[in-house]
Amino acid sequence: MLKLLRQYNKYILVVGGVLLMIVFLIPSALQKFGRDPAHATVLRVNGHRITQDRMTAAGREYQALERLTMQLLPAFGISEGVEQWLLLSDLAERGGFVGGPLEGRTYMNDIAHELVRLKFRSQYGDFADQILNSPQFAPQVDQDLKQTLAIMNASFPTIGSQNGFTDEQIEQTLAKLRGVNRLENAYALSARVSTQRALLKAKKQLDRATIDYIFLAPDRVLADVPEPDEGALKAQLDRFKDLRPGEGEFGIGYLLPARIKLEYLTVARQGIEAKVQPDPKDVRKRFASSPQPKDVKFEDMRAQIEVELKNETVEKILREIDQTIRREVAKRTLKFKSDGQFKVLPADWATNRPTLEFLRDAIVVSVKEKTGVTIDAPAVAVMNASFQTHEDLLALPAIGRAFLERGSRREPFPSYALAVHEIEPNTPVPLQVGLPSPEPVKDAGGNLYYFTVLDTRKESAPISVDDAREMLVRDWKRLQAYELLKRDADGFKQKAIAEGLDALDTARPPAPDPGKPAPNSPLVTRGATVTRSNVSPRAPEVDTQEFRDQIIEAAARLDPQVDAATIDIAQRILVVQAPKKQGLVAAQLKVYSPLTVEQFRSQEAKIANQMQIEEMRAGDNPFTLARLRERLKVTDPEGKKLVDKKKQQ
Repeated sequence: MLKLLRQYNKYILVVGGVLLMIVFLIPSALQKFGRDPAHATVLRVNGHRITQDRMTAAGREYQALERLTMQLLPAFGISEGVEQWLLLSDLAERGGFVGGPLEGRTYMNDIAHELVRLKFRSQYGDFADQILNSPQFAPQVDQDLKQTLAIMNASFPTIGSQNGFTDEQIEQTLAKLRGVNRLENAYALSARVSTQRALLKAKKQLDRATIDYIFLAPDRVLADVPEPDEGALKAQLDRFKDLRPGEGEFGIGYLLPARIKLEYLTVARQGIEAKVQPDPKDVRKRFASSPQPKDVKFEDMRAQIEVELKNETVEKILREIDQTIRREVAKRTLKFKSDGQFKVLPADWATNRPTLEFLRDAIVVSVKEKTGVTIDAPAVAVMNASFQTHEDLLALPAIGRAFLERGSRREPFPSYALAVHEIEPNTPVPLQVGLPSPEPVKDAGGNLYYFTVLDTRKESAPISVDDAREMLVRDWKRLQAYELLKRDADGFKQKAIAEGLDALDTARPPAPDPGKPAPNSPLVTRGATVTRSNVSPRAPEVDTQEFRDQIIEAAARLDPQVDAATIDIAQRILVVQAPKKQGLVAAQLKVYSPLTVEQFRSQEAKIANQMQIEEMRAGDNPFTLARLRERLKVTDPEGKKLVDKKKQQ
């Protein structure tokens, strides 16, 4: 034995050493594999692990569906993001509701039809379904369907490149969406709607009146309203400070949403491109150093190389701008304590912070030193005179439509800016008052915008009259004008009875010739259709429940079997108050068309189905994210229940 060991001792040592190395490396390899972020547990569903790569895949599916359905996912009951989609699609697959890719492709027809239906609904209200089935509108419907399908099909390559999907994978994702839709419908249609309930719903949708009307706006008498004093404005603020805009009898409210003051710096890409001119020597050098086919000449490639060099220089300048801003901010905040991802700023920071105007000048100097290009100083807008709500930010020129780009996700600028730490303590972005945004937003033209939030207000009423003077003056004067209009309501009615609705338009041009009628007023809407649930065409000044109810109740007093034109005009003219718009509506009844037995019989099944779906989504919907989490025992990786951040705040 010893002789054998001596004879093969080298081989034994080599093999043994290799085995020892393998044994030594296995734990470290396993540990490294365990730390792979793709395999990390992000959720547990009924005790089973959901890994990061599964959640990422669900996110890609969700993004693809958002793009493909043109933001229609809420109409399919999926409005709460990727986690809800993950849970719903898994439920649908386990329930056997999901087919294959071919079914996903055919489902595009249903999605296109729903998009067209929503388009018609926005134009024609509750009559959209009737119009869609009308032979008169068939060519338009068919054309809209073809255009919508063409857009969806054309988006396949883009969706595939953005999400790493093949066409078949996109189709399978559509099949999952159809499965989710089947799952929800299976639950919704399990209930039954009585004939009596369906009849009440049908009358609300299908009892209708045709009217002409004119809206008498408060502007017509604003000249008769005096300017308010400070006491009146203070009373106005106190009266409506606890109401949100749109609430209450008059729709006036000063409980404003979260809002900010800010300044922003615009880096105009086109302006930088205009300053960059590639050196001819560099162009020649790039051509010489790049492999080219033998028959390609320098002049053939000159323009392309110049564009490449220009773009490279522009990108270098943009990087230098970003680094300059980060560098200047870091120099002044390096010694400050950190609170998580945020800095604890000193009390005098507002007066000592690096303003965007200061950073603007530093950018010009730094770009010149590092790239040799002298750019124009970026424009800086300081908006510290008033607070900006989400709507105000969206309305800002250029930056209002910009977005924060993170992979394939785009966060609109208003949402990003309002996610500042002082408004949302649990914000996922390191954005705080007094420091420039850690990442710029970008618009469709490639321009960049850096901004600093200067001050914030959470949802609250204005602190003083001066905080909202312009708004208070406007609303106070409109209310006074409304009182003047109400005082003259009977006079308006009598004038409409005697001379017609056109006579109520004080700006209507006179008759072109003596003895001839004046032209029709452009303010009079003719042939509008009113039900208890809708006015078509839509108009916010008249489309209120109070207005609709008064019109239908007045029309119901007419005999539908008699030509309305033969009924006394005094019975067909009414003046209705529109307090939310501080105006009056003078209307003339033209036709009353109550629900018929035949209509109800033809629509009963559809109305019952609609009621079932509406009740599921408005009531105790088992497919909301909160209910899914509860029923499927969804927890974090440590087994703790997930908390709704909105409720927590």
